[in-house]
Amino acid sequence: MGALSDPARLRLLALLSGRELSVSDLAEILQLPQSTVSRHLRVLVDGSWVAARGEGTANLYRMLDGDLPEPSRRLWEIARAELAGWPALAQDRVRLERRLERRRNGGGFFAGVAGEWDRLRRELYGERFTDEALRALLPSPWTVADLACGSGSARSPSCSRRA
Repeated sequence: MGALSDPARLRLLALLSGRELSVSDLAEILQLPQSTVSRHLRVLVDGSWVAARGEGTANLYRMLDGDLPEPSRRLWEIARAELAGWPALAQDRVRLERRLERRRNGGGFFAGVAGEWDRLRRELYGERFTDEALRALLPSPWTVADLACGSGSARSPSCSRRA
């Protein structure tokens, strides 16, 4: 019951019911610092309300809805019914939908300019800026490969030359 005694943890459980989210997702949605979200998640994991799994460098969290013991499930049903009218939870759901929409659309600067990247790069940095700047920073005997940087165009100086 102690795990459910904090409003932020109740909001976390409501968000994690039926979906996986990262700490950064949750921090943005709840508008709380990541350290605060992590601290609350630790309490929920230790109390067997939430499970975490690693994906790349992030941990994804989900509520153990279907795996809760019967007393915990009944307690969650009562808490969830009480949460239904919380204005904060309504705002959390709006921010959750925005976050999920951005994720579905690939949101981010480079996703929006990928098709124009070579032209933008030339306009911003010129034809040779990247190669010359990198060569000036690296010891001459090094061999460097530029992997997955930019558009991958064979005409792109950073993708067609070795330093």
